[in-house]
Amino acid sequence: MGTEVWGVPASPPVGAPGTMLPMHWFVYVLWSPHLGRSYVGIALDPRRRLRQHNGDIQGGAKSTRAGRPWELRIAYGPFADRSAASSAEYEVKQCRGEERWNASDLPYLVAECPACEDLRGTGSEPGPR
Repeated sequence: MGTEVWGVPASPPVGAPGTMLPMHWFVYVLWSPHLGRSYVGIALDPRRRLRQHNGDIQGGAKSTRAGRPWELRIAYGPFADRSAASSAEYEVKQCRGEERWNASDLPYLVAECPACEDLRGTGSEPGPR
C-alpha cells in the first residue's frame, strides 16, 4: 500500500487481488494564454474535463468559455475521494500565479497525473497573476 494524503490512505494498486478499478480525484490547473489567467478545478478524468472546458464536448464551466483554448499546466493527485480533492483545490486556489503549478511550492499535493502529460501546453509561459 501507498502513503497517506491528508490522513486518507492511498488506494491499493490497480489490479490488486480483490480490488475493483479505483476512481481517483485530481486537482487540475488550466492556463489560458488568451486571457493570461489560470483556472483550478477537480475531476475524476482531467483529460475529459479539459475537453469540456475547451468546448470539444458538452459540460465546461461557463467562466472558462472566454479563455479558450485552455492548456493543462498540472494535475495533482490522486486523491481517494472528492472531499480530499476539494480540500486540495481550496489550497491551490489560495496560491497565485506560478505557485499554482509549481509542485515544489505545494508539497501537500502528492503527484502529477501521468495520464495528463500529453495535454500540457507547449506555447507561451504564463506569468504571475
